[in-house]
Amino acid sequence: MTYNQIMDEAMLHIQIERELSAGLQAREQGLEGKARVCARRAVGIVLRHHFSRRQPQMASLSVVDMIQVYHENSDLPPSIREICAHLLTRVDPDYNLPVPVDLLAEAQLLIDHILEELNRNDRSA
Repeated sequence: MTYNQIMDEAMLHIQIERELSAGLQAREQGLEGKARVCARRAVGIVLRHHFSRRQPQMASLSVVDMIQVYHENSDLPPSIREICAHLLTRVDPDYNLPVPVDLLAEAQLLIDHILEELNRNDRSA
């Protein structure tokens, strides 16, 4: 791995952690809607990285569109597909999710899965 790749990887982790931390702060302030936005943005950061390396034409999509494209991958484990579905779920008129999930925790699981997938592919390349 080159120096630039190491620095890019470090910046990726910093950006993801910044979004997830902002989400936790928002939740502590009772701003669950903002926490959901931060969860989606954190996933968007890693998906943009994923697509820039695997399918560059997809890297310019919106976060929601990237999640949708990733969700359509039939090779994903059911638990990861379910997390993607939760991230794509629209809020009700009161701005609440219709399913009782912690999107920040689920975002972390999805991020870990995507990073593991990228690392596994890098090792086999």
